[in-house]
Amino acid sequence: MWTHLFRLGQHTFEVTANCQAAALRMLRQQYDPNYEQKCFVLNQRCACPRSGHQPDHVRTSFYDRRGRYSGTVVDTSQKVLLQDGYVGYNQPYWNAAVRVSKNQILQDPDPSQPIAKPYERVPQVTVNGYVADWRGFEAVTALEGTRFEHPTLETGNRYIADVRAAYPILAPGWFIVPRARVSSTAYDLDPAFHPGDSSATRTLPILSLDTGLIFERDVGWFGRAAQQTLEPRLFYAYIPYRNQDNLPNFDSALAGLNYAQLFTENIYSGSDRISNANQLTAALTTRILDAETGAERLRAAIAQRYYFTDQLVTLPAQIPTSNTSTDVLA
Repeated sequence: MWTHLFRLGQHTFEVTANCQAAALRMLRQQYDPNYEQKCFVLNQRCACPRSGHQPDHVRTSFYDRRGRYSGTVVDTSQKVLLQDGYVGYNQPYWNAAVRVSKNQILQDPDPSQPIAKPYERVPQVTVNGYVADWRGFEAVTALEGTRFEHPTLETGNRYIADVRAAYPILAPGWFIVPRARVSSTAYDLDPAFHPGDSSATRTLPILSLDTGLIFERDVGWFGRAAQQTLEPRLFYAYIPYRNQDNLPNFDSALAGLNYAQLFTENIYSGSDRISNANQLTAALTTRILDAETGAERLRAAIAQRYYFTDQLVTLPAQIPTSNTSTDVLA
């Protein structure tokens, strides 16, 4: 991935390209008579970002299932070759971008082990506005329009208007951050897949409250003066239920459970599913800080999320969970 910023008059533009090193290595390998190779690069300038501002487009016509053309385990396990181009325009309080994302499955034909091809964004247009401090409020507006294409699944357009506001209250030793958000989504879908409902919509309010305390004490750390903190934190989120079974799934998936995800409102990634929520995350963190430099010497944390309502929003073929809490993360 490389990003290049350049100015035109008083305006700043951003161009990003995603070059897949594994694919480039495969294209440079010596010819193997056991495999038919008709490899080609449609825009090899992406390998040298100084040569221009064109988006990346790398493609190969074969994939060796034994991975002999890959240099690492990660490269060998790569199954999807991303072809991604991005052009952005930035101003102090807003930005706009156009992105095109395509992909290629790197697999010999094997019906017994098919690899699902992701949707392609052709294109995705975003406009974002941000105010950092308006009478104590932080506000963000995000507008997005995306055309999703797929060779075998349904296609369609998705439009999103997302407005968020927060009022951080910060003080030495404690903080409270209430947040409110309204997410509106509209679809323009193929009537063959959605007869009578090809223009589905969804609007949801999303509320959360993040609060915590910070206690400190002086301690010794291997003969040096240090400070130890004790930081309890609570994060509550509420999202009312909306039936979303009639909506397509272009890019949503169940988010992986990790420490950061416990402090988000939605259990899904992407924008096609917004889960109902009435949940509380409780966490406790302790840190050891050097008394002279403030450098962090040690951090330990434990957290768990508790559910006060059943999961009602699901992905296609997903079985809803009936758990009242997540695993304890530490």
